[in-house]
Amino acid sequence: MLLTTGILIHLRDFGHDRETLDWLLDQGVDINRTDIQRQDDGFNLAIGETDSSLHLLNNVAASGDIDLFDHLVSRGADTSLCTALHSASRCADPETSRAMVCHLLDKHNMDIDRNNDDLRDFFHDPQDSGSPLCSAILHKNLAVVHELLKKGAGVNIPKSFPVSYAVKTGGFFPALEPLLRAGADPTEALATSAHARNIDAAKACLQFGPDPAPALSDAIALEERRANRIAANAAFFENRPEWNYKKSESEIEKEKAEERGSQAMIALLKSVME
Repeated sequence: MLLTTGILIHLRDFGHDRETLDWLLDQGVDINRTDIQRQDDGFNLAIGETDSSLHLLNNVAASGDIDLFDHLVSRGADTSLCTALHSASRCADPETSRAMVCHLLDKHNMDIDRNNDDLRDFFHDPQDSGSPLCSAILHKNLAVVHELLKKGAGVNIPKSFPVSYAVKTGGFFPALEPLLRAGADPTEALATSAHARNIDAAKACLQFGPDPAPALSDAIALEERRANRIAANAAFFENRPEWNYKKSESEIEKEKAEERGSQAMIALLKSVME
């Protein structure tokens, strides 16, 4: 960053402009300094949260510009300070992102299983926490998923279970089978699918010989919690008629969908245990 005539300049903002970046670096801007109170996209973090990753390299990796990435490294950018291997999956072009991932692994020897939270201190639970493989699934980048798996990315890392990103609501189902074929624990994958009430994912997991008992136990407990929560809410408002509370149509439909999903999951898992 550079403070000139009252204007704070962030290198991150010039990740597409090599000429300007070189000029700023020639003026003495520290290439490894980053705005720790913002994210790669420039949005503010909550007070007390920090992201110390090198946003400039992150964004150049996301653009897929291999030449610029290497040029910045030649000018002193420290690759250990960035999460470029995660960011590469943000590239809109699958082949470009795959090429960047290969380059980062083969030339810069980046850790294929690095957890991006080692450079961040968040109070909230960010949706992109975990390994580069988790990031590829989050960004629905199947080309990078396949490339990372081919190069040996871990699929059963504690606190970084990529299957959860594939099967959760709004996840990326096409990544599930490649993960399972690469050795993802099918029993844990089935339990994760049951918790997400994802029938299609559960059926896919069952093809890989999991123990269905933990998933069934989880599905039953999930349905009990759902039913108890609804009953408790109903009792709460019944004792307060003056509030005149009435569920919206969307709330009612959501509750019905959750019940249908839970019951279907329980039935499926019971059937395979018979």
